[in-house]
Amino acid sequence: MSLQHNQETFTPTVETLVKQLGSRNASQREQAEQALRCLGSEEIDQLVRLARTAPRKAMFRMIVWFGVIAWPMIFLPAWVTFGLGSSVPAPLRWLTFAVFLGAYVPLFTHLVARPRFQNDLCRSLTLVDDIRVLGPLIASFAGRIREPAGAVRRLRKVTGWREGQREELKTALLRLLSRIQPDDTIDLVRMERLFLVHALRSSDPEVVVALLRLLEQIGNSQDLAHVRKLESGLWLARTDPAVRDAAHACRVAIEARLADNAITGTLLRASEPTIAAETLVRPAIATLTTEPTQLLRATHHNDTPEV
Repeated sequence: MSLQHNQETFTPTVETLVKQLGSRNASQREQAEQALRCLGSEEIDQLVRLARTAPRKAMFRMIVWFGVIAWPMIFLPAWVTFGLGSSVPAPLRWLTFAVFLGAYVPLFTHLVARPRFQNDLCRSLTLVDDIRVLGPLIASFAGRIREPAGAVRRLRKVTGWREGQREELKTALLRLLSRIQPDDTIDLVRMERLFLVHALRSSDPEVVVALLRLLEQIGNSQDLAHVRKLESGLWLARTDPAVRDAAHACRVAIEARLADNAITGTLLRASEPTIAAETLVRPAIATLTTEPTQLLRATHHNDTPEV
């Protein structure tokens, strides 16, 4: 009875729900989708943190696997098989080579599993209707601004890439961008801002215009260079006048906000004293024109009083 109660009260973590999105069990996938759509405030924050840290962890694991494990697994069996020559019996050499070759199976499984998790994580972001996931959603879309083709397309299918995933990211991104109000706080980390300006090179005018409107609100001096490129007719703006007009409006808005911030900073800047601090507390020194001994000299009367 207690075991059944514990199973009923068990709540899967956000990372578990993301992994369940890639499950082969259709019922488990549907339950995970429903749970992700109904995430609370704390769970959404956990999802954002997971989306921001997962790429770095995946890159670290790949570096460790290739840098520490893969190279010895390549050269050691080759050295045992071919380098030692006749000093090792041929059956033993080939057995050693087969053992090391078999070790590549978990390595390949691990390297494939991480991109699968990344793709499931991207899909989970599209299910959450909250502007806090806007930064990771922009980063996910910017990394997929063009559909893969050829061998890359087939390789992505092996790693869990689904047809139409880019369209799902686009739909979710436009939905969140259309809900942003002037008083909303948009939290973007440095890497997400880099992905934001990179997404301006997209071939989708709807996305580019929506991102330019976002930059009107949060853009800074570092974003101006990319906005000016669009305004001058680079990338999609070369053939789309609506993108050029949006880039012009974005540049004007950013420059006006930067000018207002500069004026505000000037008005609030502390004034510097024109008089040195030691002058304000310096004691006054009087200049004496009389000898100090005369100030204390006794008075002598030469006249005697009349009787």
